[in-house]
Amino acid sequence: VICLATGFWMAVTTGWRESKGNVRSAVEALKRCTAADVEKLTPSQGGYDCNFSKPTSSKRVLRLEVRVEGTEHGEPLTAPLTGHSCVLHSAAVSKQLHDGMPAVPIAFSASSVDFVVSLLDDPDARIIVRGCDVSLFDTSHGRCEDQKRFGEAPDNWQDFVLTHRSAAPQGREWAASSSLREDEAILEFQECALLVGSVVTVVGELHRGADGQLTLRPFQGDDKTAFWRAKKSLREPWRTSWESGGDEKQNSRVASSPNVLKQK
Repeated sequence: VICLATGFWMAVTTGWRESKGNVRSAVEALKRCTAADVEKLTPSQGGYDCNFSKPTSSKRVLRLEVRVEGTEHGEPLTAPLTGHSCVLHSAAVSKQLHDGMPAVPIAFSASSVDFVVSLLDDPDARIIVRGCDVSLFDTSHGRCEDQKRFGEAPDNWQDFVLTHRSAAPQGREWAASSSLREDEAILEFQECALLVGSVVTVVGELHRGADGQLTLRPFQGDDKTAFWRAKKSLREPWRTSWESGGDEKQNSRVASSPNVLKQK
């Protein structure tokens, strides 16, 4: 699922844990990469007789355990529903129009910034990640789900609905704010965010620039395995068809589930 507004793919769905054999199982099969492995694959000292090193790449997908330190530049984002400091978020509010049919989004917003992570076994080793390259999966911390009538929702949740309206289905119009407050329909509020300070698993291709800076990027090799193709089987429940298509580029993966973190 591609979020066209920002370019990052959110692989977190209500039914994610039922999607066995996809991204999570592929990540668990990868060996955890340590700080020593990082130094071996992307040496910090090159062979040039100057202050700069030769740019290097891991040339394969790596699995790293890291802590989200904050944004590369500026202040962190604020998650629209929970108000938590984050570097990436996606939030949606949905309403069921017909019994037996999936709820449709009445409000949606997503945003990301470039951010910095540090290796758990070497906090001085900092890696820059582009927010627009990130795909979240198997998220536990940073996820919020609730069902409320509009009039019962917190003020900032109501403001989110009113200021981030989605396009109405063909032949329908969304109710005005006054009508929403009187509406007895239950709304589904969902938010997923990558929180500052969270400990996560990241997967991608590691690069070290001539200046020695590490960056994690989408894998650019020829090995288009099921690990990358697994995203096609995942969908966010609030997506409409036009929001589900588009770019097939690869992404760097991020998981905050303790079940993934504890895997060797």
